[in-house]
Amino acid sequence: MAKGRKFHDAWAFFLYSIATSAMYGVVFALGDSISLRGLRINYRLATAAFGYLAAVVLATVLLFRFCPKFTLHFSFLGGNILNLYFILHFRKTYAIVYGTLWGALSLLFYFVYGYKYIAFTSVILRDSAKIFVAYFLHFVLVELAAVVLVVTNCVAIFLCTALVQKVAYARLLQIFLVLNYFWTESNMLYALSVFASSVAGIHVLSLGKPRGTLGRSFRNTFFALGSICLGGLIIAVIKVLQHVTDRTRNERRIIIFSTLQLVCILLLYFLGDIAHTINDWASPYLAIHGTSFRDSVVSSFEIATQRTGAAIMSSSCINMAIFFVVATGFLGSCVVATTVLSTMPEAYFLSLENVASLSTASIVFLVIFMFSFIYNFAELFSALSKSIMFLYVENPRAAFTFNRRQAQCTMEAVAMNRIECIEDLPTAKEKLQCRICHAVEEPLDSFCDLVSPCACKGTMKYVHRSCLKMWRFRGKRIEEIRKCEQCLTFYTIDDEIIPHGTIVKMTSMLMLCLIYIGTHFVSNLFLEAVFIVTEDLSYPDTTYIFYFVQKDSADVQRKSPPKTSMEKKQALQFGFYGTIIVISIIYQLLQKRSFLYILNYLFTLWRIIYFNYTVDYSFLGLLSIHQCVNLFRDICRFVDSLLVFILNYR
Repeated sequence: MAKGRKFHDAWAFFLYSIATSAMYGVVFALGDSISLRGLRINYRLATAAFGYLAAVVLATVLLFRFCPKFTLHFSFLGGNILNLYFILHFRKTYAIVYGTLWGALSLLFYFVYGYKYIAFTSVILRDSAKIFVAYFLHFVLVELAAVVLVVTNCVAIFLCTALVQKVAYARLLQIFLVLNYFWTESNMLYALSVFASSVAGIHVLSLGKPRGTLGRSFRNTFFALGSICLGGLIIAVIKVLQHVTDRTRNERRIIIFSTLQLVCILLLYFLGDIAHTINDWASPYLAIHGTSFRDSVVSSFEIATQRTGAAIMSSSCINMAIFFVVATGFLGSCVVATTVLSTMPEAYFLSLENVASLSTASIVFLVIFMFSFIYNFAELFSALSKSIMFLYVENPRAAFTFNRRQAQCTMEAVAMNRIECIEDLPTAKEKLQCRICHAVEEPLDSFCDLVSPCACKGTMKYVHRSCLKMWRFRGKRIEEIRKCEQCLTFYTIDDEIIPHGTIVKMTSMLMLCLIYIGTHFVSNLFLEAVFIVTEDLSYPDTTYIFYFVQKDSADVQRKSPPKTSMEKKQALQFGFYGTIIVISIIYQLLQKRSFLYILNYLFTLWRIIYFNYTVDYSFLGLLSIHQCVNLFRDICRFVDSLLVFILNYR
């Protein structure tokens, strides 16, 4: 922790102080027009809300403290279950598209990248829970103070929004109030992150001694107020631009302007996510080092994008667990509010209609308080984990001293340091040279990077990484890149990304379903085309000619084909089993099976058509199942090789 700190970005703090003073000046100026007589507190809902928040905090801390690995694994599954629930609940196009993409990407990240970082991430999550328990009361009080300030600001804006419409420059004044609200919300959020990061950093570096930790943490937060206000200003400006563009989206415009406006909205939301991510990474760093906002952004970005990528991967896993907590908390908040309000007497809701909207607003403010508390609680844990991660990367000795069981986590050494060692020395019969370029040094960078990736011996044992990669990914077919063409064993390379078996099987099932659907439609379209041509040749042309009884009459006579033609058409179309038989025949032809095998399959099909024996149905079903199983295995092998090619071709 840096001791000699400076008050960086002071202009942002003074600008925020002026803006907040002006906002409350507007509130006091309109104080004569504001009446709070209708504002009542629903004590039953307030009691249920505080009890629910306490249950959420307790359950989250216990899960993160005692079973972090299970929580990280379950959060990916639980997050996708909640995602599926939201998709089925809203049933909107954007919700379906966004939810499907999010679910697919989260599962892909979990099986390809996140799974191997769970061990290291669980250590960080457990240490974060330890620190939270050690300073539980202080964290809760600081978070309550931040949430109360945000809700107070929300109440002030609610009271002023309806009154400023009668004032000159009402639109600009409304934009100013919205800007101040988002600025205050962001400042409280990042101030809480800086405070939590300071507590975590001081606690780890002082080896768990709590003396003087809170005082130094408040001091660090005070010196970081300028940088906090600067980061909050960036978020607030983007939020205001989103607010303005969303309000004017439903106005009638020329289509080109509507399209440009939609593009601007998407860009603003994307820019807001980027700015929020930057602030999330910069806040813990400036809490530990006391640098300016710009320097914190640059340095935290360098740590997050290290060669190993352990920091950003672990942070993504923790964010997934936090997202599960937030989504569950928000859903539970809605359930609690709905359940409590459903138990209220009918006279209560009748009274709401008689006292303007302040009683209803009190319920809304209480729900906003619940949402803000859960969101700030999640951000607090995110800041704790990132600060511990920074300390583990920059000062591993202090982290090891703080937690001696860290030595048992072998994933840390793999993820952070990537230590490579020489496995064995070549014998006299094994010449030390590359089997492709026949040189010791690598031809690209003159570096000896020989590896033994397979079971080959002798002069075929060693090969350069670059030579092997070029030979596999450019000189061989995709389905052959996993195996050595000499010893027929799978390549084993330490830095190669191998897709998880579940991802391979899920992708193979998807490809098999697409093959079935495509074969079904193409074969039925072909049969329908053959049927139409046959019918045209079977009936005279007058069958489909329209005959008019009178020149100006609307009566039309038409000679339709017999009904048996439609029955023939339906009989010719393939169903579920017919499509499977077509796929089996095509697969046998493409795989160049023996002639007797294909002839037996077709002969069995002929016996079913002409004799309709039950034994032949069973025999054909077994043959088709055998072919489908072989087809699925071939697709799995191809998908496995294809994913290896995609993940490692760079």
